[in-house]
Amino acid sequence: MESELTFLRAKTLFDHGKYQEAEKELQILMGQTPDDIFLILLYAETLIQLDKTEEAIQIINHGLSIESDSDLLLYTLAKCQLIVSKDKEARKSIQAAIEYNPEDADYFALLAKIHLSEKDYQESYDAANQALAFDAENSLALNVKSTASIKLGLKEEMTQTIEDNLHKNPNDSHTHAIVAMNLLEAKEYKKALRHAEEAMMINPNDELAQWVILESLRCKYFIYKIFFAFQTWLGNLKGGQQWLFIIGFYFGAKYLGKFSADHPEYAPYIDPVIYILALFAFSTWIIQPLSNMILSVNRYGKFLLSDQEKRVAKISLFLITTGLISLVISLFVKAEVWLSIGIFALLMMIPTSRYYDNIKGNWLMIIGLVIIIGLGLMNIIIGAMVNVGFSKYTVYFIYSIVAFQFGANFLSTKK
Repeated sequence: MESELTFLRAKTLFDHGKYQEAEKELQILMGQTPDDIFLILLYAETLIQLDKTEEAIQIINHGLSIESDSDLLLYTLAKCQLIVSKDKEARKSIQAAIEYNPEDADYFALLAKIHLSEKDYQESYDAANQALAFDAENSLALNVKSTASIKLGLKEEMTQTIEDNLHKNPNDSHTHAIVAMNLLEAKEYKKALRHAEEAMMINPNDELAQWVILESLRCKYFIYKIFFAFQTWLGNLKGGQQWLFIIGFYFGAKYLGKFSADHPEYAPYIDPVIYILALFAFSTWIIQPLSNMILSVNRYGKFLLSDQEKRVAKISLFLITTGLISLVISLFVKAEVWLSIGIFALLMMIPTSRYYDNIKGNWLMIIGLVIIIGLGLMNIIIGAMVNVGFSKYTVYFIYSIVAFQFGANFLSTKK
């Protein structure tokens, strides 16, 4: 009787969002009845709310050692595995849950979300439809379906799903944020901004809505709009496809350069293409910090940029100012070191803009940045000593930045 009252008290605390208090009650109960499956489920859900996902996985695995065919435990395990980015394990867990209980809308909705995370858009769309067949008002399935629809180019389907979702969840900030994100990708910037603002009116701390507002403000600038469309297209590709494109782009440009050198008669036609490709690659690397520079003085943008983004914007402003001034000076004086300084400052915008990226292996980024700065400074010293603007260290410096970008892209796909 006492344990039942404690469980009810913990459940009430959980329902009212008092997770820390609920955890204390549940810990006591777990010491008394560690094999109670409903207790294990509630304890795991409480730990998830407290961002103690690994602990939740441990307690669920304990539950599965007692009742291996529990679809509820497998469903909760899949949620945890998705949170910690173990997508494959999450897919296996939810598929096992569906085998035991093939008529639960929540299970198919979660499967749809996992497929979406794995960028399997058709499978995500199909699973969301299966969830909606069981529960037409399942908010997760509606959110996932609208996102999968835009990824598949089904704009009308996305519009209809958005209308259904907003009709059923008019006061849910996450729904408005998802809608805003999908409209942003569909290039409907004004509508995206309106829904993101609506989401923030309901929940001022909604991070997704803040991101949409920032991107919508950036997309007011034509160049950034092109960059965002390219970034979205590249981001929708799977990791292997992204690498295929990046490596193909790099070696394609190198091949064109060699072909132009071997066949100078074609150089007037090929060289402009190489310059455009190089400019495109360079612009994709620096447009984010440049846009943050502009937004840092925008009356809305300056409140939405994170401290790290503001810091990068200030560093970029310093580097671009130093770089341009140095290049101008190099035109009027015979000291070639100014050219080295200008190149160093402008190119340093590329690695410094990635320094605060939220990716695994941040210590590798730090080592890479130190190497780049060392090579860049060596190039400046050589420039000052022998009065040359370019040296072999200029080449090493540029190659180190390219390698840094490849490394940062690789680490970002491991998030």
